[in-house]
Amino acid sequence: MAMIIGIDLGTTNSLVGFWRDGAPVLVPNALDEDGAVLVGRAARERLSTHPARSAAAFKRYMGTPRQFNLGTRTFHPEELSALVLRSLRLEALKRLKIHPRDQAENQALAARGKRLYEELLGRERDRLSHALVNFQAALDGQDPDVIAGSRRFLEGELARLDWNDFL
Repeated sequence: MAMIIGIDLGTTNSLVGFWRDGAPVLVPNALDEDGAVLVGRAARERLSTHPARSAAAFKRYMGTPRQFNLGTRTFHPEELSALVLRSLRLEALKRLKIHPRDQAENQALAARGKRLYEELLGRERDRLSHALVNFQAALDGQDPDVIAGSRRFLEGELARLDWNDFL
């Protein structure tokens, strides 16, 4: 059965909620760091010590041309909200203990690649090995954007190799 997750992208706090064992589970802003970008409580605490590198109450400006300068980077409110949502999603996945590598479509793609790998020789085998190793590293990293890119690359390699079988 599919898991339904609720997201509250609030103006003060944001959280994710889901149902487990007959009770709701709430996951507040994570104390996550994405490069030099903090979200949640850590970002709020940093606001007083690093105001030029922090943004607060940016969600109320979504849909407007307003931009926020944080250090050397400039963000629209939608981009800052996306960072918060990404952080919430990753924190919810950790709490749910659902790892992208456990998703059926990723398992099937990796299995297909491994089966084809066993049949190949030489450069083609090396290229596929590279794609499989990168895909596994992306799954281990849990970054959805990296997984999507690595998945597209592996699917492209598999499609190319499948096409070569007909030539």
